Amino acid sequence: MTIITATDKKEQGVRLWAEGQAVEARRVWQGVLQEATEPNLRFALKNNLALAEWSLGNYEAALSIHLSTEPTLDNELLGNYHMGLGNVSQKLAHTEEDFDNALMHYTTALIHFERSGNTKHWSLTNNNIAFLLLKIERAEEALPYLDIARKNASDATSIAIIDDTLAQAYLKLNNIQLAIKCNSKSLSALIGTNERAAIEQAFKTQGEIKQRILGTG
Repeated sequence: MTIITATDKKEQGVRLWAEGQAVEARRVWQGVLQEATEPNLRFALKNNLALAEWSLGNYEAALSIHLSTEPTLDNELLGNYHMGLGNVSQKLAHTEEDFDNALMHYTTALIHFERSGNTKHWSLTNNNIAFLLLKIERAEEALPYLDIARKNASDATSIAIIDDTLAQAYLKLNNIQLAIKCNSKSLSALIGTNERAAIEQAFKTQGEIKQRILGTG
């Protein structure tokens, strides 16, 4: 008889979330959290639950979950925690201080991912910093973060996500040809994968580029 552990169930939720089934992933993680006793597992599950709420647009709920986590010394978990808080803080930001708070969390995440050796998440956090800078109209400052992110990204999906952010940066800087090139590379890599959020964002970028070309954006 195969014994399904709490960790197995957590990973089941990860697969569901990756397939775009955030509601079902949340249900699985909530169930596992009720039975989990190991502190780091509970910390990871709360990170995941906050990610699910963030994916569903429930930003206040995601923030509340993050703030309810128990302390840990695990750099990988702390990196995910601060990256999640950066993502939520960015969505809820209204003032310069709010954006600075999101940037602080991303910078802290970089430190923990570097310590844990997680190059993928370290690269994606650099991408997230760039995305934040684009949001507050600091495109020139975003480019060095994207350069670092792309040079260190080790998987096709991460590179595609970074390429789309590059497309957005070049669009902000009115370099339409480079924006088209980066967005096209991003979409080519993402189509056919389960990365629904990234695909939606890349198509959104494509639409913004077309609007700019037509003089309507």
